[in-house]
Amino acid sequence: NDRWRWMAAGLATLLVVAMIGGVFLLLRPQAGAPSLVAMYAPADAAAYIEARLDFPGDQRDKLATFMGRFPGFADPASFQQKIDESLEQAFASSQTGLSWATDIDPWFGGQVAFWTSTLNPAPGTPPAFMVAFSVEDRALLDQLVATKLAGSDMQQEQYKGFTLWTGNATDEARRMSLAVTDDAFLVSGRNEDLKGALDVKANEVNGLADNEFFLQQLGALHADRLGIFYYDYATALTSMPQGMPGLPTACLAQMNAMSNLKMMGEVRAEGDYMALNMRGLYPTGDGFPPPPSNKRSPLLDVMPANTVAYFEARQVGRALQSAISQLLSCVDTGQAPMDLTQIEQALGVSFDSYFDFIDDTGVALTYGDSKWGGGIVATVDD
Repeated sequence: NDRWRWMAAGLATLLVVAMIGGVFLLLRPQAGAPSLVAMYAPADAAAYIEARLDFPGDQRDKLATFMGRFPGFADPASFQQKIDESLEQAFASSQTGLSWATDIDPWFGGQVAFWTSTLNPAPGTPPAFMVAFSVEDRALLDQLVATKLAGSDMQQEQYKGFTLWTGNATDEARRMSLAVTDDAFLVSGRNEDLKGALDVKANEVNGLADNEFFLQQLGALHADRLGIFYYDYATALTSMPQGMPGLPTACLAQMNAMSNLKMMGEVRAEGDYMALNMRGLYPTGDGFPPPPSNKRSPLLDVMPANTVAYFEARQVGRALQSAISQLLSCVDTGQAPMDLTQIEQALGVSFDSYFDFIDDTGVALTYGDSKWGGGIVATVDD
């Protein structure tokens, strides 16, 4: 009857809409998908920072709205022009001889990433860093590289089908290595790091894009963002000099106990404010306080309306108590430059209990009547 025909037609319509929606959902960038430049980062990256100058999704409009509150950016229609002018001035002052408008912008794809795997490279070796730029037009980039490096002392080398340049690109004594692929321009302080990035891209070794923690946290972030950052304390700790001068062995042991600390976050424009969202693994074990509770604090309600920047932390007193207790336990107080016992007697309480009355803490930076201001507000439980 008519009722069943309408029901069948409705179900068919819903099925078609669901199929079309599914296609668009598959085409939409997924929040957990690594970017093009992240596909070159190694699995043992201690720190990774990525910026999206292509302003994906709603980020261009929301950033233009946010910047419209600052002098010189009031007109959203001229936002890109202002960005280009700022980048042009930055390159002009960098003394590289490059122009943003004529040398970089024509081939640049809008994504740039920086990472490092070691904070302590071998003595006499260049700094350990890598920078990857996404490439939109390789032919233009190849032309730029050939023109700028013509007559230079940089040596060429073939590796996995790509040409690597190593040496001093300018008269300054800053050695670097360069490579151009179909989708990226790679710059490194060390030739071995450059080759490592190409190995990762070729899927010959695991990279950061294969890291389970990186992918899980990436999936919880927004697909459209201005940038992301990642930090692995264990990798950073491994690359530090062993037996730091002046640091007791007990303190090094406590530093090692925090090796499960990892953090990842994003920077995102939200129209009338910028948001920094951070996720991480909280260190656990003997001597560490339990993770702070995820709750809404009343501190934000008392902040002035002219607040420019605001930072809030949970259960600060408990964290300070733990940090001070750990520090005192690993330092030989008998060799301290002053008598800590007398100071505690003057305070009327032990060092590790001095801040235990503090709960949540908020720090605000304000601007009004052409003056900067700031302050700290905390909730207390005693």
